[in-house]
Amino acid sequence: MTAGRKKRSTRALGAFQTVFTRKGEPIIETSSMEDALNRIVVAIEKGYRGIGFHSQSRFGKTFLSWYICKSLDWCAYTYVAVCAIARSFGYAESMFMNWIITDLGQRPIARQSAQNRLDRVINAIEMMLKNADTDRLLLVVDDAHLLETAALQHFATLDNELEKRGKSIFVVFLFQDRHTSNKQEEINKLYAPPQIRGRFFTQFHQFHGIRSRSDLKDFLQQFEDDAEMRPGAGETLPRSLAPHLYDGPFRIAEFSDKLWDCGVQQRVAAGRGEFDEWPLQAVSVMARYIARQIITKPGFTEMTDDDIRLAIGYSDLVEYDSACAELKFTPDRGNAADPEGVQEDEDV
Repeated sequence: MTAGRKKRSTRALGAFQTVFTRKGEPIIETSSMEDALNRIVVAIEKGYRGIGFHSQSRFGKTFLSWYICKSLDWCAYTYVAVCAIARSFGYAESMFMNWIITDLGQRPIARQSAQNRLDRVINAIEMMLKNADTDRLLLVVDDAHLLETAALQHFATLDNELEKRGKSIFVVFLFQDRHTSNKQEEINKLYAPPQIRGRFFTQFHQFHGIRSRSDLKDFLQQFEDDAEMRPGAGETLPRSLAPHLYDGPFRIAEFSDKLWDCGVQQRVAAGRGEFDEWPLQAVSVMARYIARQIITKPGFTEMTDDDIRLAIGYSDLVEYDSACAELKFTPDRGNAADPEGVQEDEDV
């Protein structure tokens, strides 16, 4: 069995199937998101109770968590999904159970015995599963690098209690890579004992950003054709702003090679790696800038090299650096998207 389909050409079918964030922003499936969803399904098939993903910041892990919780099309299995943002619990099971019950939408109660607190969590989960006519809870834990080793046993406790009642939990752990002085350290400081590793972390994968010109083209195609600009809008952002362009052959995605080459050149000039990955945040900003500021210009027919440099400059792609370092504040450039202004500041 394989993971659910990747959404393509929904516009041609006359209906959008866009998933939105809590703020109403459309989530565009990247190649890495599709790969992660496939891996989750395979891990469930194999009987694991969890899976881990790690990546640098701004690569789209939080978008992945929202997508899992809001879309029902990607997985062949039925489930109820809950998103939770991790924090440090130490050895305190009470703090862990209060965190879980809060993310299940209930208020924690003080001065309960450990067993009563656990029972309340399990009962809340059972009620959610019963209402959805399923027996599996998907718990997506963002910022999982904040967890301490002792907290992993609490996940196992939940799994054991649910299994007694014919239910199960599957935990998707999303870790952020830690970097310092341009040298990658350990992904996190967790040291899982064998029974925890075998249950939750036999599958542990890197979650990538935009890695190639084909990844970029794929993103831009969905941005133009498949990502409804807001719930109920019935059209994508670029098509809504410049409908006359889309009556002809113009497509932003056809400029993905030039955008990629320009971005790589600017990042290399700034000391970044030629083959590094682009953060999803920068690519999203770039796409929206092109839609709102470039293709809407009077008389616009085709993107020029200056347009491409402006889009890359506005996205802050060059400024992005995943390594921990001393903060150097951005100089006042007047026009942050003006490549000439950027060059002058670099000479100061």
